[in-house]
Amino acid sequence: MSFSTMIPATSHELYDHLLKLHENRSHVKSIKVDQLDGSLKIDLDWTANNLGKVPDMRIPLKKKDVAQAVELVERLETRSSQGTPPSQGDAEALFGMIDAQRH
Repeated sequence: MSFSTMIPATSHELYDHLLKLHENRSHVKSIKVDQLDGSLKIDLDWTANNLGKVPDMRIPLKKKDVAQAVELVERLETRSSQGTPPSQGDAEALFGMIDAQRH
């Protein structure tokens, strides 16, 4: 499986993306932090990849923030499964963990 690197320009852009993932969570196979790779990986289903033309994505994280990102992603997934969308604050926290120097 191939992941396209995504580095949002602003926390608002990341928030919009997180909101789309929440709204279309039935097409999300997994969202996990790969601790070896140091990145957040978003794996979408066949329908999203092939019919929606949306690639699986990888967001590089700062090494020092990987453990914190694991906790944040777990909280986001739990809340999303309960119907609660991500907040702008969640997006800002995650945005601060992105390592834009790693493509």
